[in-house]
Amino acid sequence: MGRKIQAAESMNCFACRSEMLDEGRTSHVMERDDRLVVVRDAPALICRQCGEAYFENDVALALYEQAEKLLTEGEDVEIVKYAA
Repeated sequence: MGRKIQAAESMNCFACRSEMLDEGRTSHVMERDDRLVVVRDAPALICRQCGEAYFENDVALALYEQAEKLLTEGEDVEIVKYAA
């Protein structure tokens, strides 16, 4: 994994309250009605203890925009790599 983030620099994990988050990459799944989008390799802060992933605001916006485009034009299931 990448650089370790101390709670004083960022936040505690909401799921387990751990103070250590690491920069890493993860997949994110979004679903609407009967359609599914999986975005792979998205940058995230990942809890070292429980694995919960958190996205920075700009990454969350890019994930939403990428998924929205795919949901309006694509198949029932889309699996793509993250694109900023």
